[in-house]
Amino acid sequence: MRVMVFGKATEDSEKGAPPAPEAFAAMDRFTEELVKAGVFVAAALRDCAPLPAARGDFLFRAGRLAEVRSEFKAAATLTSNARERAFLLARADACDCKH
Repeated sequence: MRVMVFGKATEDSEKGAPPAPEAFAAMDRFTEELVKAGVFVAAALRDCAPLPAARGDFLFRAGRLAEVRSEFKAAATLTSNARERAFLLARADACDCKH
């Protein structure tokens, strides 16, 4: 069975505001609870390139560029597709913070 979880939109989210870091932390805790209960197999996602790539996209939208680079690099190491790896590494390099 596959399940997708949606969150209720807020006024801020409708304006494109990124979730607060606390929201990411809360979702991580919730995911771990589901794993412990045997409801969600997050371990499979930990070795899947789209997870850190998606996290990188969210962090980019949140303006947390220092963290973005490491997420795209992690995604690049998890893929076996050479084109995908090159794309992810290019995204990581594009987020290189110089300030």
